Amino acid sequence: MRIEAISEKPVPFFMFEPDNVIYVEQHGEQVVIRAARNNYSERRKCFFIRHLAAEGHIASRYERLSEPKAPCPPGMLWVIDVSLMRLGLEAMRRTNRFIHRLLFGSGCLWALEIAFVLAFRT
Repeated sequence: MRIEAISEKPVPFFMFEPDNVIYVEQHGEQVVIRAARNNYSERRKCFFIRHLAAEGHIASRYERLSEPKAPCPPGMLWVIDVSLMRLGLEAMRRTNRFIHRLLFGSGCLWALEIAFVLAFRT
């Protein structure tokens, strides 16, 4: 007997081949797959859905998908959501703070090197 281990909160998947961010959400019997980019073929979508079912992220009835050309099965919705690629305000602030510190530190180091070169030149 197989035990269903279905998550109620969105589960993120960070794919590198092809580059994509995918969130899988379970809303009762409805499964919503939100992808940041539309770079998955129908065949790859079918394999990904089978993988999710085999790992227990969605119901096991999706594991028996056979036709890659068929539309999404009932109860499943594949959505392209470009908002997943946007950075949050806090991430942008943290990145800017890091870059400013890096530039300031490298500028100070460069000025120190120039001072040593000028001070000890023969």
